[in-house]
Amino acid sequence: MAAATGLRRSELLGLRWCDVDLQAAQLQVIQGVVQVDHERQITPLKTDRSRRLVALDVRTAQLLGARRAAAEAARPTFRTDDLVFPADDGGPIRPGTFSYSFERRVELAGLRRIRLHDLRHTHATHALQIGVHPKIVSERLGHSSVMVTLDVYSHVLPSLQREAAEAVAALVNGEQSPSAGS
Repeated sequence: MAAATGLRRSELLGLRWCDVDLQAAQLQVIQGVVQVDHERQITPLKTDRSRRLVALDVRTAQLLGARRAAAEAARPTFRTDDLVFPADDGGPIRPGTFSYSFERRVELAGLRRIRLHDLRHTHATHALQIGVHPKIVSERLGHSSVMVTLDVYSHVLPSLQREAAEAVAALVNGEQSPSAGS
């Protein structure tokens, strides 16, 4: 989910089934889970930009559908305001525990070390590299402005600059029609 959507850890942990629309393949990000003085708390997100609608790819929507079906089958008291990623007691998972569990699974799988938050960066970097407009990337990440996205991910821009130069040159030189590659 983190790699497919770019959601922050707190946003993943605060996601409820009523925030997920599997038919439309999208979810609403409206709350998060934080830990204050060893206590897990569900909190509203800080800014209007953080509260957002995020489109899902087909595979992620299918995986979420399977997760929901399993949750409904396992819990006779299933409600749509249940968390998508709950702790064993049905409440929110401790954010630190969630990160530790992720890192442990990465290690057990024999993968190179990666932090949970790195999946957010990977999502943004890949999106920019394949030509997703920075404004859309900014909206998916819930950044306060596209300038934040451009500042944080400027390391991706040199390769995009080269690709843009070549694409524009091909158009100018009549090697490509304007609609090709769009």
